[in-house]
Amino acid sequence: MTPKVPKNRGSGDRTSKLARAFHLQTELETFEQLLPKLLETSAGKFVVINARKVLGIESDYPSALKVGYAACGSETPFFVELIESPEISQRKSRVLMTRLECIK
Repeated sequence: MTPKVPKNRGSGDRTSKLARAFHLQTELETFEQLLPKLLETSAGKFVVINARKVLGIESDYPSALKVGYAACGSETPFFVELIESPEISQRKSRVLMTRLECIK
């Protein structure tokens, strides 16, 4: 007897997740390409990107999320990221990892 697969758990769901992951890869690449210009004009703010289009630049994360959901809804993925230099991002990651290691 073949086991029953619950709805939304079949291969279509996996394909959808892969498509979303690929979609966000596009946004990440767009962010990395635009970062030098964004640093000049909007450092310290949050950028909202869908596909290869900047939907908005906001001063805080909740406002950036509102822009993303207003433009894309809840089903279409979008990308929100703080505009800061890669060196600062790496430093923050290292500090966080060090703090997490201390907790262990």
